[in-house]
Amino acid sequence: MAEDEMTQAENEISDAENVNEEAAAPVDETAHEIAHAHIPSDTTDVLGITLPFPIYTAVFVILAVLTVIEVVVGTGSSGAVIAIILAAIAFGKAYLVVSYYMHLRTDNRLFTYTLVFPLIVGILGILWLILVAPEAGGVE
Repeated sequence: MAEDEMTQAENEISDAENVNEEAAAPVDETAHEIAHAHIPSDTTDVLGITLPFPIYTAVFVILAVLTVIEVVVGTGSSGAVIAIILAAIAFGKAYLVVSYYMHLRTDNRLFTYTLVFPLIVGILGILWLILVAPEAGGVE
């Protein structure tokens, strides 16, 4: 009985070694390229200019510049035009974060629709309340 258990343990060890050898076998280059196609490169092309850093760094820099612009515009005078400019910058920043950092750019379109549909409904609801509220006795 003990001899059968030893033989079985040796067979399991031998099988494990065979699996390790198979894993170390050379991989087809095409399969390797396909498996790593989603890895971003170390350079970024923006408007035909090649930048020496990856896309996530480029998006970070753009977000930082937009934030500085928001602070400069926001510290100036107030008004409807300033509010529209700040809202446009905020939507641009939200698009960059959702597209690149949350990977909606490369995910299934269903995720994008799941985000965009409620956003549109919410914006339309807010616009409706803004337009209707003064007539319904709301704040003027």
